[in-house]
Amino acid sequence: MYGATLGRIAMKIRVISTEDLEKPSFLLSLSRASFRIISESIFYLGFVWAALNPKRETWHDRVANTLVVNAN
Repeated sequence: MYGATLGRIAMKIRVISTEDLEKPSFLLSLSRASFRIISESIFYLGFVWAALNPKRETWHDRVANTLVVNAN
């Protein structure tokens, strides 16, 4: 209904595509969600990567060419 999960609404963030700075396409969203599952199953290494990365990009953001930004 709102185009975001409850966590994204509470944290006031949204995901955008790096190509056009708009909402990601269905295929990008699907690839991002799929790779997030892979990242989580490998001991959350994709999130550890983000903590050490200056851009704070997770693996699934890099694969799908997306960014997480403030929704304000």
